[in-house]
Amino acid sequence: MAASLYIDSSEHLVLGLLDENLNWIDFLDTKERKGSGILHGLLHELLENQNLSFKDLKQVFFTAGPGSYTGMRLGEGMCQVLEMENVKINSFYHFEVPFLLGDQKGVWISKAFKREIFVFQWDGSDSQTGLIPEEEMLQSIETWKKSGLNIYTHFSEILDQDLTSTSDMIHTQSDKLFSKVAGLDERKTPYYYRTDEKEFRVSEPSK
Repeated sequence: MAASLYIDSSEHLVLGLLDENLNWIDFLDTKERKGSGILHGLLHELLENQNLSFKDLKQVFFTAGPGSYTGMRLGEGMCQVLEMENVKINSFYHFEVPFLLGDQKGVWISKAFKREIFVFQWDGSDSQTGLIPEEEMLQSIETWKKSGLNIYTHFSEILDQDLTSTSDMIHTQSDKLFSKVAGLDERKTPYYYRTDEKEFRVSEPSK
């Protein structure tokens, strides 16, 4: 049986197997933020439970961010290993999920560490990204809601705000989403919240 593998290490480690119709055979949300020590073992277990091996994988769907450097390196590294075995990699970003599933206008937000919130806002094919201080988030959410925008995030809660989870959307609408992702046929690079220059900027010594 040919199967597809799903990997998401953008916020914490999520894995799954999909059948030929892109419905879940198995789905595992580990809640584990440090997944490097368990990734290979869990992948082996997922495949073994279905009497499959890596040679049976038709393709991999990889959520390539946004996320932390550590988290994204984990999933990207696994994808690179599988690519060497000629496994097809189809990747996409969390903030693309609502648009791919039909929402033409909205906002996607996530905690970006350093007391900042990452914002991706789109209207059709037009989009913009940015970082705002955490203390501005509640006011921004009210403004977006008054504008009639749907607001999404990685998972269901962010700073005590109950928003629509793109992780839940991936879980509940796998066939519709992954068929579109496969049709796009894109291998996207990992998406970090900041550029290298900003992430690793060294603070000026105090005088």
